[in-house]
Amino acid sequence: MAGHCATSSLQQNSASSSQRPSGCNAVQCEKSETVSTRLWRDRWRYMRSESARTNLGLPKADWHRYHLQILFVDRTDTVRARVATGLFERVAEWNGYGRALYPSAAGVDAEGGAPNVATTASLLSMAGMLGIRAKIFAAQRERFDYDDFDRHDIIVAMDDSVLEDILGIAGGPSDKAWYAPRCTTLTAFSRYCGGLILRGGGSGVLEPELRAIVAPVLQRACNAAGISRPNLGSGPEEWNMMVEDIVVACAGLVQYLADAYPPDLPEYDPV
Repeated sequence: MAGHCATSSLQQNSASSSQRPSGCNAVQCEKSETVSTRLWRDRWRYMRSESARTNLGLPKADWHRYHLQILFVDRTDTVRARVATGLFERVAEWNGYGRALYPSAAGVDAEGGAPNVATTASLLSMAGMLGIRAKIFAAQRERFDYDDFDRHDIIVAMDDSVLEDILGIAGGPSDKAWYAPRCTTLTAFSRYCGGLILRGGGSGVLEPELRAIVAPVLQRACNAAGISRPNLGSGPEEWNMMVEDIVVACAGLVQYLADAYPPDLPEYDPV
């Protein structure tokens, strides 16, 4: 499409002024075409997200406050939800949504206090290797509670058992019916990007370092059913699998949320 725009512009420059729309110089025509192309692309992306929401049962993203609060939930708020928070933050920043998508972590069985020293040391080392903020792993553990349903736009469980416990906290049938559409598992987004997750350049959803991590395992990661739960005694294969699956799923989640931004939403005006 970009090449077509450039060709059209050159043709317009070589044509007589009578061939241009009245009152439109070459620059204005090119700018108008660019805006039209962008609107078409945004509408196509929005329709893709709506189709996926219907077919995959994904939660609706309500962008009318111009930002979204995403809560990642695991069992104890120690490893998986925190890794997901950090990687989601990194992917969102790469895609220009660092100031619009706000992730945090909690655990359905989390107890107060920070993780033990050995776990924290291992996680801080992982943070350095993955290029995510160390503060995420040093924070106090947060327990998921009923109020979190209203504090966050979308609640993302690390596996089906955690999702079941989240919905159990919702309470009675009416509350569960109200909150369930905003709850899902992280791997529900794993297939959203498909092979496009490996696309490079400025339009790629992942930066080169993260693309290199998932490229050899993309087919497996796209079909993951839940995020594995390694511990300090687990071998590197289990830890690597957890990271790979989270990267692929977070890429799908960020792309889905970006696509779901309504093309007709008015420009943000802080005043």
